[in-house]
Amino acid sequence: MKIEIITWIDSFGVSPSWQEIGEITTEPVLCESVGFVKETADYVIVIPHYIKETKHNEANGCGEMAIPKVCIKERKRL
Repeated sequence: MKIEIITWIDSFGVSPSWQEIGEITTEPVLCESVGFVKETADYVIVIPHYIKETKHNEANGCGEMAIPKVCIKERKRL
């Protein structure tokens, strides 16, 4: 499996109290995730923890996260 660092945009917000609409300045945040990559047509799964072989000879992953491709700004293979 290949390892990548992925730079992506995530939503951010949910204020703790009511605010005047004109005062709201919340913006999405730029995130970076690193891990082994599995890909589908619509998203990239980042798997930070990986066991190459187990007693059943099958690879295992843990802590995975799916990032929609429309949110990805940059991908670099490590």
